[in-house]
Amino acid sequence: MKAIIFTDLDASLLHEQTFSCVEIIDTLKSLRSDGVLIVPNTSKTEVETRNLLKSLDFSTSFIVENGAKLCDIRQSFQFIGETDKEFGIAVAELNIRLKKLNDSSFENDFQPIKKMKRAAASRILGLIGPQLEQALERRYSLLYQYTGPKSKIPSWQKALLKVGLNLSQGGRAFAISGSHDKATPIDWLSKKFVLKGHKQPKIIAIGDSNNDKPMLLASTVACVIPHLNGSCLDLPEHPFVVFAEKPAPFGWQHAAKKALEII
Repeated sequence: MKAIIFTDLDASLLHEQTFSCVEIIDTLKSLRSDGVLIVPNTSKTEVETRNLLKSLDFSTSFIVENGAKLCDIRQSFQFIGETDKEFGIAVAELNIRLKKLNDSSFENDFQPIKKMKRAAASRILGLIGPQLEQALERRYSLLYQYTGPKSKIPSWQKALLKVGLNLSQGGRAFAISGSHDKATPIDWLSKKFVLKGHKQPKIIAIGDSNNDKPMLLASTVACVIPHLNGSCLDLPEHPFVVFAEKPAPFGWQHAAKKALEII
């Protein structure tokens, strides 16, 4: 194993508008043939991610709902005895904890996307039909449109943390979940490598938004993909960052090759 690439999907590997990476699928398969594992680490649901991988004819382990579950572990890590590993908590428990927040202003600032009319939800998530329904049927997280002032976001993060919840900001929506993020499964895997007597792998992480920061900071080399509008995540906390020249999917291709040269 040369390295593991943990990658966000939307706007990182997948084109920001078409949600496709078919143009670089040969690159993904070539990297895998060369001993590079590619593990999607996404806010998408398990059903969404399975369907995407099936459409690409690409089999691998993958992480869903912002670190809530590592799926099909043996697909990429045969030495680990477990098939799946859950880090998240069920939606029912999330709602119980939200009630403990006991703050009436929460409903003013956060609009649950699942309860919106489908046309409104579609505009936010950029999905329609069955794909939209799959995105809304979440097991470990709740999606919201945030309508409050940006200045309040840090205080909301602190308030939610007090009731055991995590608030993360993706490219299209905010997600509330248990106390995990995209780095949680990576840390778990790293410990498994040590326990099983394996050499720690070199880790590359590829992302585009604040939601990806924990994953990016857990990597040896972090790769940042710009958006179609030219905006780009800043990452001064990391010593080795590759900033892609183009948006997804071609920016992903460039960044991955550059990162592999560095490690």
